[in-house]
This record gives sequence, structure tokens and C-alpha cells, in this order.
Amino acid sequence: MCRLATALLALVLAGPGGMPAAQAQVNPFEPVLMVDGAPVTAFDFFQRRQFLRALGVQGDIDAQVEAALIDERLQLAEAARLGISVPEQDLRAGMEEFAARTNLSVDAFIEAIGQSGVAPETFIAFVRAGLAWRLVVRARFGSVVSAVTEAEVDRALSVQAQRAVTRADLSEIVLPDRAEALANELLASIDGPEAFAAAARAHSIAPSAERGGRIAPVPLSYLAPAFAQQISAGPPERMLPPSRGAEGIVLYFLHGTDSFGSVTPAITEVDYVLLAPAPDAEARAALGDCVTLYARAGDQTLLRLTTTEAEVPPGHARALARIDAGESALIEEGPDAGALIVLCARRLVSGLAFGDGETAIGTQGERLRAGVRESLRGARLAALAEHYLRDLRADAQITRP
Repeated sequence: MCRLATALLALVLAGPGGMPAAQAQVNPFEPVLMVDGAPVTAFDFFQRRQFLRALGVQGDIDAQVEAALIDERLQLAEAARLGISVPEQDLRAGMEEFAARTNLSVDAFIEAIGQSGVAPETFIAFVRAGLAWRLVVRARFGSVVSAVTEAEVDRALSVQAQRAVTRADLSEIVLPDRAEALANELLASIDGPEAFAAAARAHSIAPSAERGGRIAPVPLSYLAPAFAQQISAGPPERMLPPSRGAEGIVLYFLHGTDSFGSVTPAITEVDYVLLAPAPDAEARAALGDCVTLYARAGDQTLLRLTTTEAEVPPGHARALARIDAGESALIEEGPDAGALIVLCARRLVSGLAFGDGETAIGTQGERLRAGVRESLRGARLAALAEHYLRDLRADAQITRP
């Protein structure tokens, strides 16, 4: 590392712009690392180091810079091998998304990091590498993880899975795609939750407009990482940067966050099966889960019910209270006494509940389920991408000139 350290020292002494003074002993554009023949120069290293410092990154900066630059050379080489490039409009959108994490426009962000000696090209190269790798991963593994079953979504929305999950309490205004001028006007004029609610009722094209834009609290893990970071990075009671979705331009107001602890019967539903008469103990052990139940029920009358816990008949509710998903119990009272009840699932109602107690059903519920599907797909892709990159690192030729 001594050659690298010498090169960095020369760049630091050269001043904040990173360009060497006349007659500098080290050429900042000489390679200090070669990754499968692709150079990493002292200037690359210095620029990334300044960039991470400008972002407030802690820890061993030099080690993080070296690892990141090696990975990016491998990622870009793999993208080139597969014939993948980043379209300019996607590059600009990626820069906007990254800058928005600091609540700045791209130009303002570039100006801010420039004060630390970071060239715009460094930021552009950083974003380009990340987007190229995302396209590589999707090209290699997108079809493998495309199918997320409804059962997997149900498990993610199960009461057990939601315990202690941090959720964002949001309101939304959805505007048509071409309503940029109105979006900017609302961003400049809305000064609190009451003004946001009034604007939502007046302008939003989403079903939530009639509730003043209020939507169900959403677990942060179901949101895009950049958006979740924006929520976590600041105080409550504020506007968030606008985003574009399939529905149009979306403005959000963050009321706050909470930890999902207790669950009320009004916002959970149970999916269960009744068998009457109840099979004997031996036959009961062979019934299996709810998927195979129909095939093995035999002559018993079978009825499957899905309803909120608040609406479950008392006799059913007492039996269900004793069991978890996949288990069964005998109903001891009421008109169905003697029947067997099998719990298939206990889950949240299509997306939790609104602040006024109204459950999230219909469009909002489906949007939450869509978010869960994307979250599950994203987690799988991330795991596959890490293994993929690990293999590329293992096969790489990394040398120091």
C-alpha cells in the first residue's frame, strides 16, 4: 500500500481539487491497482475517499474505498461482457434518486460535494456502476425470482412477522403524470398536515383522497431503500420528496413512525377450516395443512372461512385462541360444537389500519401486497447478487503495479 499512500499524499498536498502541483512526483492518473486489466488510479481512489467523507461515512475509509472500487470494476466488466449499458435517462433518474436522499436536487448535491473536492464525474461514475450492476443482476436472475406466491405474501403480512416492525404513517397525494407544475406548487405551499389533507381532497386522483390522503401505515421494509432512508433520516410532520409511480406523481406527508406491537381484532383476519363431524385422533393427525386438507377430509363436511377476528363467532374464536397456524382444536360450544377447526393463517387485513380505525382494503390493500412482493423479490435478488459478486471476486486478477 506504500505506493498508494504516496500517491494519495501527493494528491492531498495538491489542494482540494485533487490536481497535482507542477512537477509533482506522482502522476495521479497512474494505476495503483489493476482489476482484470482495468486500472484504478490514485485519482480514482482520492476522489472516492473524498466522496465517502462528504457523505459522512465512518470507519476505515481507505479499506472501504478499495473494496468498492474493485467491486465496481468487476461489475462494469460483467455488464460489458453481457452487452448491458445504462441509458442516459436512467442514469439521470438514478442521480436524482440518490441526491433526494439528502433532500437536494442533483445540481445542489453536486455543488455540495464539490466543496469537498469531489468532481461531478466521480458521482456520475458511482451511480452508473450501481445501475449497471442492478441491470446485470436482473438479467441473470430476474426470471428466477419473478414468482412470489400469495402464500409468501400472506406469511410476510402475518401477525407474527409484523411484531416490532417499524411502520411509516403517511398521507399521499397522487397527481397525473403531466402535473409537474401543480406538484411544485403544492410542495411550496403545504405547511402542515391540515393543508396536505385539504390539498389531497382537492387534487388527488387516488381513492385515499376522500380521507385527506391518509393511507395505511406501511412497514419500512416494504419501501424502496432510498425512500425508507428519507423517512428515517428526519423528524415527523414533514413533506417527503415527490416520486413517480405507475399511478403518476406522488407527494407524501410523513406523520411519524411507530413500532407495530399490539394487534386489535378489527385489523387482523383469520383463515380457517371447519370439519364436521370431527375426525378421530388418528385421522386428524393425517390431515396435514390447509392445502392438502380438501384431499384428505373424507366424508366430513368441510367449510373454509376468512373473516376479521372481530367477526368470528364466539365458539370459533375460543377454539382459535388456543392454536397457531397449522394446528387444530375441537369447538366446545355454540352451534358448531363437536366440529374440528383448523387454523390456516392469522394475518393483517390487507395492509393494517388507518389512523381512524378504517381497515386498508381494496386499492390500498393491493398496493401494500404489491409492495410486499417487490420486497421479497428484492431480498432474493440481493442474496443472489452477493453470491454472484463473490464469485467474480474469487476469479479476479488483482495486482498492484
